[in-house]
Amino acid sequence: MLRHMILETAGIKGRDILVGSLGYPNTGKSSVINALAGKHKAGTSSISGYTKGVQLVNAGSRIMLLDTPGVIPFGEEDEYIQGILSVKDATHLKDPVGVAMKMIERFCAENKTALESFYHVTIMGQDSYDALLLIGRESNCLKKKGEVDDTRAAVRIINDWQKGLLVI
Repeated sequence: MLRHMILETAGIKGRDILVGSLGYPNTGKSSVINALAGKHKAGTSSISGYTKGVQLVNAGSRIMLLDTPGVIPFGEEDEYIQGILSVKDATHLKDPVGVAMKMIERFCAENKTALESFYHVTIMGQDSYDALLLIGRESNCLKKKGEVDDTRAAVRIINDWQKGLLVI
């Protein structure tokens, strides 16, 4: 249907049509191109930043698709948005603990049961950092002396979200 709309909208007779994809990293640009092309011509990955350069993909019917690496709008520095949209994976975030705490806060407000059942914990009135530590302890994200490694726990929560395992 999209291919038909592109041809109809362009209305160019006898010439090739070039369609570009532009957006945040890891939001499905290459997957849409593969769906249009009908084959796996553009590489995809669940890790953001997989598409390294611009590539042309022939989608047939005079349509050429331009796959581009993801872009982050100038001035967009909210790491929570970047984490929740999978723009940056957890290892590229400057403050994964802060991002995970905001995710926990959102879960507690919208669907605390999903968070609790996924990590096999019971969150009772704790602030988001205490909930992070509880999840870290239950997930065995521990340092040598048995202390919770809050960064490892945060990375786990963010990764579980970005991989679609943890759902609100």
